[in-house]
Amino acid sequence: MSTYEKINPENERELEDIIFNEPETVEEGFSILARQLYTTYGGKLDLLGLDNSGKMVVIELKVTEDDGMFAQALDYFAWVNDNIDSLKRMFPEYNIDENQTPRIVLIAPSFSDNVRRRITHVRDDINISLNSYSLLKHAGEKLVVFNEIPPIIPSTTPRNPPTKGDLINYIQLEEIKNLYTEAVDFVHNLNTDIKENITAGYIAFRYRNSPQLFYLGPRRQGFRVDVLSGDEYEGSFISSKTEWEESKSKIIKIFEEYKQNQ
Repeated sequence: MSTYEKINPENERELEDIIFNEPETVEEGFSILARQLYTTYGGKLDLLGLDNSGKMVVIELKVTEDDGMFAQALDYFAWVNDNIDSLKRMFPEYNIDENQTPRIVLIAPSFSDNVRRRITHVRDDINISLNSYSLLKHAGEKLVVFNEIPPIIPSTTPRNPPTKGDLINYIQLEEIKNLYTEAVDFVHNLNTDIKENITAGYIAFRYRNSPQLFYLGPRRQGFRVDVLSGDEYEGSFISSKTEWEESKSKIIKIFEEYKQNQ
């Protein structure tokens, strides 16, 4: 009985190699025009493809969930869209239809709700699809299987206000959830006059009538700590107990300085 083993790619290049060599894993009739194509709008485009209707396709790959890939893909899309005529001349052996707007395909193991919402806000003529993947190994051969992830359509009814629990549950790692909870409690314990404001992306803290002194913003693999220093905020990304201990001293310092100046 044949079995398939699910494995993780070592890096993005490994996943790119598989798609480059087997382009129809993306969809039937799909072709790859170029890989690591240099653009002047944001670096190198992972894969430039062509679907069976003659429409060019910008493919951006990640082997971890990455909200930044959406903006990166939009930069590459803009470059391709602005250079369709040149690209048609660059690849004369392919039947590129320069009258069609290019598509965007994002490929990653998973996508955050933020990305699933953001893709609904682009122009109606720009088609963006999200594809999670499974990398399988059988008899020494590797193949990739895609699953299209639907967007999150914004609701027309009012949403319930975000809660602290919503922010904590946005974090994927259990130990980071606990660390974020510890960070929130730590700021509250600085003083009974510390007030919080919960938004969909962070918890902001102020002291009495002060401006927002601290922000704690959850991420999938950690959380951000931003502290007000002078007229600007200094931020750091926290993914370990050690990093949080370093940030705690900054929070205490800023808070004590602000109290003294009141």
